[in-house]
Amino acid sequence: MRENENTRGRFLRVSQTISRGGPRSQVAIPAQGMIEFRDALTDLLEDFGTDDGGFRGELPEGRHIRVDNKIFYFDIGQNNRGVFMRVSE
Repeated sequence: MRENENTRGRFLRVSQTISRGGPRSQVAIPAQGMIEFRDALTDLLEDFGTDDGGFRGELPEGRHIRVDNKIFYFDIGQNNRGVFMRVSE
């Protein structure tokens, strides 16, 4: 994550941490949406996380937030490496 600023204002750039030979996926979250973004992540961790970083229960439904003219989607998935959250716009 990196905070940036351009002519349209301040924003937080969130990048994929692992890229397997392809381009790195990124989303830019406007400063006005940073608190809602944090709250959405916190809610998911409080509702479905465990103290050891694991997962409990069924996978939650996806969620979304609207910031200005953007909609950010939070989708939970699972594969052979564990549980993950996909953030897209």
